[in-house]
Amino acid sequence: MTYRLTDASVKVRLNDVVLTYTTEGTEPTRGAVLYSTTFVSEAGDDVRQIGFKLLDSRLIATFWSDHVSPMQYAAGPNVTPQRIGNTHTIVFPLEALGSIRAGSWHAILNVDGDDVDRVEGSL
Repeated sequence: MTYRLTDASVKVRLNDVVLTYTTEGTEPTRGAVLYSTTFVSEAGDDVRQIGFKLLDSRLIATFWSDHVSPMQYAAGPNVTPQRIGNTHTIVFPLEALGSIRAGSWHAILNVDGDDVDRVEGSL
């Protein structure tokens, strides 16, 4: 069975942002799997990507990137995804969004460099 992203969500709270990724199929145990969400401000002048990456089923990165500057930040050891069933959840500090509080987002599942699926939403 193919591994797919079937749903994603974003919840911006007072001090953090919660990302969820719901999948179908078996997560690959070999190779790279990237779960990320890209945010674009309402005016289109700020773009941030937030996510995490697994390599051979091991967490190797939690990050956020500013696509305007461009800068990439390691989220640190306190930001780790949790998996319950077929849903991954990860909580990032609000600073990961920069100044974005309204706009659009799209979540992607990338397996070994190929974008498998995409889910879109708005803030």
